[in-house]
This record gives sequence, C-alpha cells and structure tokens, in this order.
Amino acid sequence: MRLFVLFARSPYGEGIKTRLAPCCDGPARRRLHHAFVLDSLANLRGAARRHAGQVWFRVASPWPTRAPAGSDVFPLPPWLKERALAAQVGESFGERLGYVFQEAFAAGYTRVVVVGSDTPLLPGYLIEMAVAGLERVPVVLGPAEDGGYYLIGVSAAMGRPERLFEGIAWGTAQVLAPTQARCAEAGVAPAVLPVYFDIDRCADLARLERDLTGLANPRRYATGRLLQALGRLATTAVASTTGLVVRAAEQRAE
Repeated sequence: MRLFVLFARSPYGEGIKTRLAPCCDGPARRRLHHAFVLDSLANLRGAARRHAGQVWFRVASPWPTRAPAGSDVFPLPPWLKERALAAQVGESFGERLGYVFQEAFAAGYTRVVVVGSDTPLLPGYLIEMAVAGLERVPVVLGPAEDGGYYLIGVSAAMGRPERLFEGIAWGTAQVLAPTQARCAEAGVAPAVLPVYFDIDRCADLARLERDLTGLANPRRYATGRLLQALGRLATTAVASTTGLVVRAAEQRAE
C-alpha cells in the first residue's frame, strides 16, 4: 500500500514565507503559501490515483475548518477528508518526519513518499521516479538545489526510519548530505532523484513565475491563478477570489 504525505504549515500561523518579504507583503505571502499547498495536494492526489494509494496532510500549525474572526479564509479542497488532516507530532522537524513514517507503517502502508509545499509545480515524473525507486531500494531522496531535499520516500523494509532524521541541522544547506550519511550507517544506498528547486526566496519566486509564464495554461495551477491575480504574470483574464483559486486546484486534481 502506498501513501503520499504533504508536510506543511498553515497560512493562519505566524512567520509564513518570511524570506519572501522583500517581494511580497504579509497577506500575499499567506495566499501564496495557501496556493502552494493546494497545488502540492493536487500533485499527490494525482499520484495516489495512479497508484491506488492515499494522501495524508500533516500540518505544523493548526488549520481550522473555519477561519478565525477577521482572518482571510484559506479552505482546503473538499476531497481531502478530515481523517487525512492531522497535526505533525514531535518536537523537532526530524522527530515529526520520523513519526509520520512510523505512523504510516503501523497503519499498513509499505511505501511512503513525503514532500513539502515549496515545490508546487513539482513535475509528476519525479514522483513517479520515487515510486519506482521504492520498488528497488528502501530510501529515495529528491535533492533540492539549496542542500536540502524536496522529497523523501521510505519503504517499510527500512526499519526504524526515525534513524534517518537524527542530528540533522534542519533549515540549513546541511540536510541532504547528513541524511545520506545516516542511510550509509544503516547499510542503505538510497536512490537519488534529479535535483529540483524549491521556493524560499524572491529569486526562487521569480523563477517560478518565469516557469508559469512559459506554460500554455498557467491557470490550471492554483499558484498560477493567484500570481495572475496579484499582477505578477501576464494574462488577459485575471481571477482574484480565493474561491477561484481553490477551484483551479480542484479542476487540476480531477
């Protein structure tokens, strides 16, 4: 049984996408994070459909079903059932990652792929490569350009997956290499996917905007529709409501 998990924060929390502050104000960063989450969930839903799997969403900060008074509304797609949405468990990021793999294996899943929300346009072929890789080896890593990774897949054959995440300096450029070292200590040679970029800084966002502008229909992505609404992409028809952003992600996931 395959499981695809999104790890992300809630746009209702504090400090959302702060490294984008030079090019996006606070409300825009929250809306952008929301769109990233919607596109990431749509990516995983597509993979789950192709492989008869399931999708979980694990959040680091509360994502209420009703927005707090005076807040913008950041709805989740209706196909994401309530039981699939839960809080991350653990103190450090490594503990939370380790826990979700343990939880998934205890629930009967044998191959688990986890991604974050900073790669909303993650090509489907990279997820497919991860799925195929887990048929051959216990661990698959998708290295990010900044020294971290955008994807990690682990099979139940790994045993004690939490060992992979011990002693890692999360949020730095020293994430991928120590994880590979943990694999070596466990006697595992991970499959390594092609390098991809995530969106942390303004230069990354500009790159994403260029990629979207080059697409025939950037509006099929929640992120593309939102960036058009913010005036950051050339377009002849702009949709500006959150509801339309949500529907864009839903249509892409169908």
